[in-house]
Amino acid sequence: MEEILIGTTDRTILVFIPDPASTTGAGKTGLVAASLTVTYTRVETDNDVVHTDVTSSLNNLSTLTDAHNDWGLLEVSSTLSKGLYRLDVADAVFATGAWYAVVQVTITSGTAAATPKAFKLINFDLFGQSATDLKDFVDTGYDPSAHKVQGVVLTDTATTLTNLPSITAGWLTAAGIAADAITAAKIADGAIDAATFAAGAINAAAIASDAITDAKVASDVTIASVTGAVGSVTGSVGSVVGNVGGNVTGSVGSVVGAVGSVTGNVGGNVTGSIGSLATQAKADVNTEADAALSDIGATSARFGYVDNLNIGGNVASSAEVTSVQNNTRVVRVVPEVIERPDSGTTTYRIELLLYDDVGNMEAPDSAPTVALVNQAGTDKSSRLDSTTMTLVSTGRYRSIYTADVGDTLEQLVWTFSVAEGGATRLYGNTSVIVDTTAVDFTAADRTKLDTLAADYTTARAAKIDNLDATVSSRSTLTQTQVTGGAYSVQSSSCVLGDTRIANLDAAVSTRLASASYTAPPSAATVASQVRTELTTELGRIDAAISTRQASIWSSSSATVNLSGTTIKTATDVETDTDDIKSRLPAALTGAGNMKSDTLALNGSTDAAGLLSLSARTMYSGTVTGSPTTTSFIDTGAASYGETDQFKGRIIIFHDAEHIVKEATNITAFNPATNAFTFAALSRAPTAGDAFVIV
Repeated sequence: MEEILIGTTDRTILVFIPDPASTTGAGKTGLVAASLTVTYTRVETDNDVVHTDVTSSLNNLSTLTDAHNDWGLLEVSSTLSKGLYRLDVADAVFATGAWYAVVQVTITSGTAAATPKAFKLINFDLFGQSATDLKDFVDTGYDPSAHKVQGVVLTDTATTLTNLPSITAGWLTAAGIAADAITAAKIADGAIDAATFAAGAINAAAIASDAITDAKVASDVTIASVTGAVGSVTGSVGSVVGNVGGNVTGSVGSVVGAVGSVTGNVGGNVTGSIGSLATQAKADVNTEADAALSDIGATSARFGYVDNLNIGGNVASSAEVTSVQNNTRVVRVVPEVIERPDSGTTTYRIELLLYDDVGNMEAPDSAPTVALVNQAGTDKSSRLDSTTMTLVSTGRYRSIYTADVGDTLEQLVWTFSVAEGGATRLYGNTSVIVDTTAVDFTAADRTKLDTLAADYTTARAAKIDNLDATVSSRSTLTQTQVTGGAYSVQSSSCVLGDTRIANLDAAVSTRLASASYTAPPSAATVASQVRTELTTELGRIDAAISTRQASIWSSSSATVNLSGTTIKTATDVETDTDDIKSRLPAALTGAGNMKSDTLALNGSTDAAGLLSLSARTMYSGTVTGSPTTTSFIDTGAASYGETDQFKGRIIIFHDAEHIVKEATNITAFNPATNAFTFAALSRAPTAGDAFVIV
């Protein structure tokens, strides 16, 4: 620890700062003011420890020879003196009022710190004085204009005290001092006071046990005040500052400090602690305390109420309670679930109710407004009759929301704006749009569905499939089917080509889907109508067959006209069939599917080419692992080995449990883990969700 004079100014020190990365204790180079944290700590003379952060005052010096600048810093040499820095200490560190001071320097970004510089603050530097100064001090005392040493000025300044004999213990005693050697008249007023004596110069050890007795103190001596500890006082004391260790018998005007015990009256105030009170004094204090509590209405019952307020914090004031009421005086009537109708539209009533402090309806400064968006922030206010709510009655406002069959199933966020007393407050609610059928589906509906599923057997399904067949498939009749009665033919099969047959060539299911369809006729009616129509049509067919059947079967190269339609010869049909058979293998895949090659889009071959190029850059995959709203792993991406290869591209989920058709942009790709990172989705995907990157 370095000793330094109190009041030293413009002091510069050197500090060594170790390198935290070094294992050999090497110094840290290249540090500047912005790199460091500097504090100083002082132990004050009242034993208070004061810690001060001066980091904000640090500044960089230009050269090592710069004039002193408080908290200036500069590296001494980054090559010859690594880790050594000049630091200009501010004068406040060495100011009066402290015993010790410590300056500490730390690297802000780490834990490395320079060895703290500790200073002991002293009043007198004996070893720093010249021999001339010391001799002058002894001979002539302190002269501020000529000497650096401060001491006690000698009475006889003409005597040269160069060979003072040593003074032994007991050399000066009371007996050696004449009775009138020291009197009040011989001591100048104010010559001896508290400032004259060093701290601790006069204490119990320095005064003989019989130095001050009743006999040595005149009976008429009055002690105005006593500062310090007094063993016992009998009589009247004007004021006591300090501790009275024993008893005080009599009247005490005022006491500041601790009093062991008092017998009698204390006329003034007692500031400090009182060791004990006599029984009567305690009773008097209790009586006064009870009276004071009674005056303010403090009772046991009321203190019980106080105990009940043990809520772990301050009790709210009336103004705070009123403030809470003011923030809860709005009621919003908004449905949590809005059903999307199966057809057409459905309206919902949205209402806002406003109340004053006591619960009465209250009118705001102006009509409230309402804003409506979905979870993506897209404005949906067009579904409201107006964004400015309509006044129904005092404090009651209304808007109408219309739900449409085409609405998307999504979340809606309502924001109501209410201006009251010059202040505008916002209130929020949320709704979710759901499908009406999903909401209305009951347990009874499920029972019916289960019954239908049980009745729909494989055999019945096959019969239904047979009903849904085109008439054309029935129009090819074998000889066995046609031979007999009036409809005999001469070949193994006959193709009916009448246009009326073609008009019947429609699936039964398409007829049932007709908008004008009401209910089918009875089975008997249908059978009767079919018989009538078939009898008529078959009569016509019979006539045509009878007229043309000879030419049909007599020559395979002849053409036939049936009800105005020319039919190719059998040879032509066979030729066309062989041609089709030769082309089919090349046009089909191994699984029997038709191959397709798009050569043009809307007549443009360039457009088809560009579409082909863009499709080749796409990537499709499946979510694996434990995905979050901002990342997931796709093990199928293992063939891509470049970091951020997909960065900047867009992910679109096309087969997902919760986020189908939702898209987001990719911000990073890690080929080591096949992890994609992207902008946050509305919900986390689920393992197995399918996506495409475009």
